Amino acid sequence: MKCNHCGANLDPNLPYCQVCGAPNPNYTSADYDDLRAETDDLTDYSQDPYYDQPVKREKQPGASNTLVIIVAIVCAAAVAVTALYFLMFRKSSAQTSVSSGSTQSESSDSGSSSSKNKSSNSSSSSSSSNSSSSSSNWMSRTYILPDSTSEYLSSSDISGFSAKECNYALNEIYAREGRRFKATELQNYFDSKSWYNGTIDPDDFDNNYELSDIERANVELLKNAMDARGGYTPE
Repeated sequence: MKCNHCGANLDPNLPYCQVCGAPNPNYTSADYDDLRAETDDLTDYSQDPYYDQPVKREKQPGASNTLVIIVAIVCAAAVAVTALYFLMFRKSSAQTSVSSGSTQSESSDSGSSSSKNKSSNSSSSSSSSNSSSSSSNWMSRTYILPDSTSEYLSSSDISGFSAKECNYALNEIYAREGRRFKATELQNYFDSKSWYNGTIDPDDFDNNYELSDIERANVELLKNAMDARGGYTPE
């Protein structure tokens, strides 16, 4: 018979194992029952190197730790890819915006330049037309200044006038009131106008007829403009 604890051979006449001191289950003496009870209470078999204790297994960093590492790597890679894509997208958008802004600016500048050229050409054409009209066509018009007896004139209204045109426009105010002229040049000019009805002698008009405030202001404006352009004396 062998000991259940240490495997040593048991003496059937002894109540315990001679090697480890464990009780002998085959020993049935009455005295042994009391001794066995005392031995069970006092003997700490856990200190016996042969005592069969459950083996404690330490947890090894196995599959769970590997899974955590893999998940962390995947997450880090996803974050890196997202950040890289975001940076590339912003750079591409910025370049597109700059390119679009440059194209728009060039288009705007071109349009502005074209507009300026058109404006310049139009202004030049208008100025040329006005100059041509002022230098040659004004004498064929019905009135030089249609509103000179009813509205105040400004310098801009006569900006393109020559000294001769200023003189004729000034005398047009008198002619519209029926004054005749001593200068043959003026008399012939106003006689050619359908609206003219010259009935008042120049001296009588100058002595007896008074212009309105608007007419006096316009006469003064035209006289000053004529003098500024070197003056003009009709024949």
